[in-house]
Amino acid sequence: AAGGSKTVPLQGQGEPYRFALPARPEELMTPAGGSFIVTPGYFEALGIPLLSGRDYRWGEETPTLVVNAALARQLWGSVEGAMGKSPILLGTPFEVVGVVGEVRTQGLSAAAPAAMYFGPHVARRSSLKLFVRTRVEPASMERAVRAAIRKVQPDLPIFDVAPLEQVVARTTVQPRVWATLLAIFSVLALVLTVVGLYGVVAFAVAQRTKEIAVRMALGASRGAVLGMVLGRVTRLSGVGLALGLGAALALGRVLAGQLYGVTARDPATFVVVAGALAVAALVAGYVPARRAVRTAPASSLRGD
Repeated sequence: AAGGSKTVPLQGQGEPYRFALPARPEELMTPAGGSFIVTPGYFEALGIPLLSGRDYRWGEETPTLVVNAALARQLWGSVEGAMGKSPILLGTPFEVVGVVGEVRTQGLSAAAPAAMYFGPHVARRSSLKLFVRTRVEPASMERAVRAAIRKVQPDLPIFDVAPLEQVVARTTVQPRVWATLLAIFSVLALVLTVVGLYGVVAFAVAQRTKEIAVRMALGASRGAVLGMVLGRVTRLSGVGLALGLGAALALGRVLAGQLYGVTARDPATFVVVAGALAVAALVAGYVPARRAVRTAPASSLRGD
């Protein structure tokens, strides 16, 4: 499949052409995502689904228009309701012959806005981006595509040929850099938190070494002492985790706009972080408590 467009997906909205509905010709509107100048075959080449109706056809005598689902629902209530409607564009009624899926034109993190598509014969431009869908590695088709274009127009300049994956990658460089840095700092913060928590809990348990020795001298079993220490650590850790999770849920919406592919309240993230902190607290309580119960009470109390 092959088709052309003046613009490239993810690199900005279309042109601000204004249109009106026949019932309100004096009320001019502009789609939030703009208007895109495309050729027949564009939607198939980019894999944009045709939800209703048909694509453009070369050599059509009547002005035709294709809208996306967002614009169809905004103006006519449904995808099917848009078919056959005649919005007025450039002073001419255009028949809506097709409705296509929504495309993210302003980046992966931005919602797909309402948009319309019409042919290059409506507003001619000096350049065109050609999109070719292949069944093989795209880079291996460059020579064949160039030859096919030159067969039709030998003097046409051809430049910036690249797989669409590279084009998409260019638009996501900054978000990927920020995401990588955020991930690094998040891991460092988690490591520092675990180390700090371990140190605080271990110190607090070590301070009770003589208390543990007294209990052991009075006949307390090792299991009972370990249960007492770990029970206290568990209760304190539970309170801390509950407060921390509550604060994270409340403040998560601040980062919601910076996330992609994961929600601000991602269950897996909360489970992993909370689990790591809980394990660190239990280990920090168990290690010094185990050392204390294995030490003879007389040795622990010597010097008091």
